[in-house]
Amino acid sequence: MEREKRARASSSRSRAAPEPEPITVKFDQNRYQNREAADRFSAQLSSPLTPGLRLDTPFLFSIGVLRYLQDCHLDRLTDRNTILYYPDAIRLFYANLTWSISSESCTPTSYVFGRRISFSQSRLATLLDLPDSGFSFSLEMIPIAGQSHWFDRPFTIEEQLPHTLHCRQVRVASKPSLRDLPPLSRLFHHIIAHNVIPRTGGLSLVSYLNVQLLTFFRSGISLNLPRLIMLNMIRSASHPALAIPYGLLLTRILAAFDIPLLGEYIEVTRHIVLDCSTLHRKGLLDDRDRFLPEPDMEDVIVDDDGDEDDGDDDGDDGADDGDDGDMMLLMLMMMLGEMLVMGLIVIHLR
Repeated sequence: MEREKRARASSSRSRAAPEPEPITVKFDQNRYQNREAADRFSAQLSSPLTPGLRLDTPFLFSIGVLRYLQDCHLDRLTDRNTILYYPDAIRLFYANLTWSISSESCTPTSYVFGRRISFSQSRLATLLDLPDSGFSFSLEMIPIAGQSHWFDRPFTIEEQLPHTLHCRQVRVASKPSLRDLPPLSRLFHHIIAHNVIPRTGGLSLVSYLNVQLLTFFRSGISLNLPRLIMLNMIRSASHPALAIPYGLLLTRILAAFDIPLLGEYIEVTRHIVLDCSTLHRKGLLDDRDRFLPEPDMEDVIVDDDGDEDDGDDDGDDGADDGDDGDMMLLMLMMMLGEMLVMGLIVIHLR
């Protein structure tokens, strides 16, 4: 009996499907600068490509939130007229990408269909109509997907959360979750996860990098978006297993450099448009298509379990209790004084 079980197990193992071999592409000097670029292209074929969100700007304007995105220049990261992106051209851009980085500038260079494309940080800012100023991230400050440590940052978590959670004082013992964010911060987080530092999975997670970016956007601190985008391009080219970002954005950039957009294209589908239906799915609109209001600014303490206590209410109640005690003591003293006076009058009359 035992021998038959072993035989069946051995037979099932022999019938198991073999591990898929990695995809390799033939080196073509008209497509790749060198053999390493061809290998990077092969590695990227199994990585998802993230096109980014398109904004329904008329609707966002009608519900009163477009101005918040415009204040942070996030509306410039999308173009309503760009509805197609070309996976082959975008993968070639990342496969052939080289770069030079300094403390003040960043210049990526690549080849797409045999055409050279190189742009400085200031040129990208001009192309996207973004200011080339503000706080500049370094490449080390953008973590690789899967890293568990919290990287160096310009703000501490205690400084960031008041802007993110829209309250004055916060004490937190663990990372915030998406449900901790007020409606406008959740909208910003959705755009960050698709258009600023795109990722494909775990879109509901709130990382330290998300908190940092939310702090910039909610507090009005200037952030150098062109540099952040370039550094994230470099990070993605350095780690082919990561999602390939900026599909729609790179289509605009390639078109601006007159790069021929060849091969198969993908049209933007409804689910990557930030419109009324998307905001309803995210729970950010009420039943009358109005954006949910922000909560009142209040002192919130977030404990390990995620429960929130209103610190102001407790303090006010304590103050009220103290005032009531003082009033009762005063009334008691007045009553004792009146009784003493009445006693003196009675003694005098006798």
